[in-house]
This record gives sequence, C-alpha cells and structure tokens, in this order.
Amino acid sequence: MQKYWLSAVLLLLFISAKAQDVIQINGEQKTIDLGKYVQYYEDKSRKLVFNEIRQVTFQKFAQQFPEEILNLGATASAVWIKIILDKKSKERYYLQIDNTNLDSVLFYFPDAEGKYQVKMTGKKFPLTSEDIPSTHCIIALPEVHSEQPQTYYLRLTSVRYMNLEMQLICTDLLPTVLIQRYALELLYFGIIILAIIYNLFIYISLRDIAYLYYVIYTFIIAFNVFNTRGYLSLFFPDYREIINQYTYLSSVLYIPFITLFTIHFLHIKQYSQVFYRLLQVLLWIACLQVVLTLFRKGDFIFQSTIGFVVFNMMFYVTTGAYFLAQKQPYAIYYFSSWGIFTLLTIVGVSFYMDFLPFYSFVKYLYPTAIVLETVISSMAIFNRIQILRKNNEEIQKKNMELIKEQNQVLEAKVKERTAELEGKNKEIETQNYELAVQKEEIQAFSEFLEEKVSERTQELQLVLENIVKQNQDLAQFSYIVSHNLRAPVARITGLVNIFNYENFNDNFNKEILQKLKDTSLDLDTIIKDLTQIVSIRNSLDKTKEYVELDDILDISKDMLIDEIQKSNAQITSDFYIVSSLYTVRSYVQDIFYQLLSNAIKYRKNGHELKIHCRTELINNYICLSVADNGIGIDLQNIDKYKIFGLYQRMHDHVEGKGMGLFLVKTQIESLNGLVDVQSQEGVGSVFQVYFPK
Repeated sequence: MQKYWLSAVLLLLFISAKAQDVIQINGEQKTIDLGKYVQYYEDKSRKLVFNEIRQVTFQKFAQQFPEEILNLGATASAVWIKIILDKKSKERYYLQIDNTNLDSVLFYFPDAEGKYQVKMTGKKFPLTSEDIPSTHCIIALPEVHSEQPQTYYLRLTSVRYMNLEMQLICTDLLPTVLIQRYALELLYFGIIILAIIYNLFIYISLRDIAYLYYVIYTFIIAFNVFNTRGYLSLFFPDYREIINQYTYLSSVLYIPFITLFTIHFLHIKQYSQVFYRLLQVLLWIACLQVVLTLFRKGDFIFQSTIGFVVFNMMFYVTTGAYFLAQKQPYAIYYFSSWGIFTLLTIVGVSFYMDFLPFYSFVKYLYPTAIVLETVISSMAIFNRIQILRKNNEEIQKKNMELIKEQNQVLEAKVKERTAELEGKNKEIETQNYELAVQKEEIQAFSEFLEEKVSERTQELQLVLENIVKQNQDLAQFSYIVSHNLRAPVARITGLVNIFNYENFNDNFNKEILQKLKDTSLDLDTIIKDLTQIVSIRNSLDKTKEYVELDDILDISKDMLIDEIQKSNAQITSDFYIVSSLYTVRSYVQDIFYQLLSNAIKYRKNGHELKIHCRTELINNYICLSVADNGIGIDLQNIDKYKIFGLYQRMHDHVEGKGMGLFLVKTQIESLNGLVDVQSQEGVGSVFQVYFPK
C-alpha cells in the first residue's frame, strides 16, 4: 500500500517537472562533458526500481549537477542519472564514468522498438560485462537510428565514495584518453617501486628492522592505491568477488607498520616512555581494525574510522615535532614527510567527504602525498646512513687510538694480547667492508642526485633564455617608444617655437594650431597603440577557456563581411585534427581577424582570392595556419623578424599602420606560443601560429 501511495505522490508532481537539457551530438565534438547537461536523484533507500523511476517525474525530484563533478561523499545510496541524447553523427561514442569504486552500474537504453533493455557492469560483475576493460567504467552507446532524442538511465552504487565525472568520448579519441591516464599512474607506481627496491636493499645491507617496516608499509600503501584505482580487479578478473569483500583490508593494514616504523626509526622507547606507550595503544587499535576487516567488517571500519586514521597521522606529525624539538637527528625528515602527507590526505578527505567542492585533480592528491612522503622518507633514510657512517668512523678512530695506547702501555703483554687484537682486527675489517658497501650505495645515490641537478640546470637555462628574450623585447620596445614618440614631439616643439605670440590673431597662427591638432592626434594614436601592446604583454591573468575554432572563424568572417564580399574571397577551413583550444578567447579572435584582414588587403588583382585555415599537431604545439594566394612577400630580401615588427609594412599600396602582425606576435608570445611565415612573392603566404598544448 505504501508503494502505491509513493507512486501517486510522485505522479502528482509530474505536472511541475522541469525539462532536462538535450545533448546534441553532431560529430564535431570529440569529447562532451555531461556535468551541466544531466540530472541525478539520490535513492537513499536503494529500493527504487527502473519502472518507478520512469513513471514518476524524474526531473521534479532530480537535481542538476552542482559542478562538472557530482560528489556525494561516502554514501551508501544508489544514484539514478538521466541522459537525453540527440545523436546526428554516425561516429561511435562511449560514455566514460570516472570513478574506480563503482561496484554496480546498470545502464538502461531503448532498443529499436523503443523497449528498454539493461546492461549490467561494474566491479561486482565479471570483466566480460565491460565494453572496454578499464580501471573505470566505459560503456558503448548503442547504435540507434532515430530522428528523435533518446533517453538513457543509469543506476550507480559505490563501495567507497560517490564522485562522478562523466564524458562522452568519440571512438578515435578514446585510446589517447586512456594512454594519458595510464601513463601518469604508471609514473607514480614506478617511483614507489624504485623506493621500495632501494630501501629493501638497504635493509638487506644494514639489517635495521626500521627499514623493513618502511618497505612493508610503503608496499601496502602502493598496493592500496593499486586496488582503489581499479587495477587489481582489472588484472585479476576471476577474483573480483574476493577483492570486493576485502577491498578495505589494504586501507587499514599499513597503519600498524607505520606505527612500528615510527617507534624504531625515532628510537621512541629510548627518548620518551610517554610517546612509546601512546604509540603502543594506537598499534593495538590498528591491529583490532585489521581483525575486524578480516571478518568482513571493512565497510563499518571505513565509515567510522576515517577520523581515527586522520588522528593517527596528526599524532605521527606531533611525534615528529616533539623529537625535532629534542634535536633528534632524524626527526626533521620524518616531520616533513608526515606533515606533507597528513596535510594532503586531510585536504583530499575533505574533498571526498564533500566538505569542499570536488575537482578532477583531487583524485591525484593521495598518490601525490604518497610520492612526496616516499621521497622525503628516503632522504631521511639516506641521512640516517650518513650518521651511521660518521659514528662508525668515530668508532674506528677510537679503536685505532685504543690499539696504539695499548701497544705503548702494555708492551710487556704483547704476546698475551695477540689473539685478542687479531680478533679486533677482523672486526675492523668487517666494518671496513660494510663501509665500502655503504660507500658504493652513497656513490650511486650521488650520481642520481647529479643527474637531477643536471636536469634542474637545463630548466634554469631555459628560464635564462626566456629572460634574455624578454630583455631583447624590452629593448626593442624602448627603441620603438623613443623612435615613434620623438617625431610628433619634435613637430610640436617646432610649431610652438614659430608661433607668433605678439599677434595671436595672425592667420599663420591658425595654420600652426591646425598642425598642432593633427600632430597631437598622431601622438594620441601612437600612445594608444603602445598602450594596447603593453596591455597584451601584461594581461597574463586573462581567463582561459575552451574555444571552438569554427565559432571564432565565423565571428571574424562576420566582422569582415564587407571586405569579403567586396574581394569575393573564398574562405575554407579544416579543423578536424584540433577543433578547439584551451586559451584566451579574445586573443584567438583577434589573431583570426588580423590574418584574414591581411590576406584580403594584400590580394592579387584579377585573381580569385582563396584563403584556407587549418590546424595540425607539430611537436608540443597546436599549429593554426592561414594560407592565401595573394601577392606574397620576398623573404629572401626581408628579415622575418621585421615582418612582425611594430609599424613595419612590406607593401605601401594598401592603407595600414603596420600593427596587425605585431599584435599577432605579441598575443601568441604572451601565451608562450610562436608565430612564423612561409611566403613566395607572387604565389601567396602561409602564416603559422603555434599554441602550446
């Protein structure tokens, strides 16, 4: 009965339902972010079924995504999502849901007869249920030939956090998206594996139990990220059910080993009994968490002990601060590594728990914290080795002094002490051998550091070259200012000197005043031009956005409509390789305008003007080229640098100030890009503008 009442109430609300946006797919968009187009409904009871969702007004209860990413924190609710697509393109598209913790995804879609079918996928289903096996969910949109928009529904549940970033991706762009994702995560795992191997080698060499605990907890943390990022289920699909049952184990298993590492690395028991007892209590609590997780209480542990984990990390930071104040030799690195790790972890948890707005970069905070903690902890271990080496050298020196002293004082007992001294000599040889091994390790690490210093030196060299270029541009600008302002000022001075102050009504004075007015207008034009240049070079904080090149080209053509009609210009474009840029919209629009305007101005009389715009990928740049069949430029006798100079004109038969190409060069260089020209006199020109990726 309660079910029917609920359905009746939902049906009454259908009248005031808000229409949902229809997503248009015409084939030009290679990727479409769905956050601003779709709506969601949080089913906290997890009992609603598909027919109930369709019968009720989804929009009435649904909410718009608050941002590009929906974040509901660590919720146990089921989330329903409604998507309306109007697909006019024959290209195949995939729906990507960027969440590695989705245990079930039910995708409802209409078939050719309009009846809804369901596709079930997610981590609790076999790998064969996935259209493209991946660490996150990728669903192929069904091929439906219909002139009407199609409505799709999704029901999602998560074992951890419910944060959703959804995109439609064209087939030919999907491999690039996957490669970029996996390359970044492969780099992260590579750094962790190198740290584990390095510190395991140190443990084998020194037999210090602290290094073993460090290797174990670093491995478990890396394994936890490997699991939560979805790789474990991807590589071992036959064990998905077991992995889901014990997915929380790696999240709590590393805490006991961190506690043991802290106790032994900082010699807690030797320096402070209070901290030693407190860490023992935390150790027992962490072990209890592991036991509860083994008995499949991981969901309870995850939901109820996030605060305890954060408390543990803050206690580790407090411990490091205390021993740093006590001038413990290793505490500075321990405090730094866990301070950074704790800060980034707390910030990341705040995002995931929906205390702060969720962004795409948040999912990389925890791996970044682990990498930084691993690197700084490795530095701490290296520092510990240095201290041990120094202590061993002091011990060796004292031993040698003791031997010398004994030889001087106990000459009468040389024979009696020979056996004892030989034993000590063997001990010293063993220590020398160990020191030699440590020296080789230090040498290897020093070479590693030298390589990093070399890389940093190259980076600084690039910065220096950039500064030198800026100084050259500044010198050129200073020359332009002095050169172009000097002439109007000189004219004004000369006119003032010949002004007839004795007879203001002199007719000659009227001519002087008119010339003063004309000269001041010229001076004002120059100042405005220079102000525009300075504004471009200083406007580094302009907001960047995704700019569709077809739209910008249409705007520029509208602005030049009279010139285009008068010249009968044929303007074509090919933006298939790159159709959009993430840059400053006004700069791109002005670059299009200047290049098209120049192509029209310097056309060949009696010939049909053809202008072609296209994009391509060259090295690390997106190249936008504008080619024409105009009168061209004699590059053999003209420096390219002069072509893009201020007030520089290659042809005098067309009116202009020589500002257009200089503005193009200034704007693209402010975006860290380049500009070039290829031209042949009488054949035409190709202007190439390089935008950084």
